[in-house]
Amino acid sequence: EGHKVIKAFDGLDGIHKFHNAKFDLVLANLLVPKVTGKKLVNQLKGLSQYMSCHLVICGANRDAVLEEYFSQDPRIHYLSGPFNKEVLLHKIKNLNTRGANVM
Repeated sequence: EGHKVIKAFDGLDGIHKFHNAKFDLVLANLLVPKVTGKKLVNQLKGLSQYMSCHLVICGANRDAVLEEYFSQDPRIHYLSGPFNKEVLLHKIKNLNTRGANVM
């Protein structure tokens, strides 16, 4: 879809990559290995490069508590499943990240 994608193999790898590159969007699963999605968000929020980045957090099921927690920051977008590729791409497109670096 025109995005440059950099994959992380787990939450710790994602945090390391976030330290070493500029991203316009981070796509993470709540159940990412080694660091949960909520902890990943909290780690990224403490970094200066986070200020220009959107986070799309994906969860398998709807979780009202997490939705409320994430809704406190306009850069965080929570998608609860099940959803498909089209829903995810629509969300990314609405964030105006075409051609962006995506992790």
